[in-house]
Amino acid sequence: MVEDTVKGLTTAATIFAAAAVGAACGFGRLLLGVGGTGLVLLALEVRHIPVLKFADGRRWASRFRNDEAVPVPGVGSVEGVGEESS
Repeated sequence: MVEDTVKGLTTAATIFAAAAVGAACGFGRLLLGVGGTGLVLLALEVRHIPVLKFADGRRWASRFRNDEAVPVPGVGSVEGVGEESS
């Protein structure tokens, strides 16, 4: 069975963000570079900051439906929607 999962997305995004911060600093926009660095660090470390643990997506994952689950016919579907009555 082939599993369609994305791996390494955080690593790729971090490398991209580091390149963007480096480019901003290289163009002389040091304030933008410092602000970008702060945002990247906040995004990467939000689950480790006790005050901001509420923003971690894993905390809320159980409250949402699994989009990848195989639908079961007749369960949770609305019969007759969009059909013309005769």
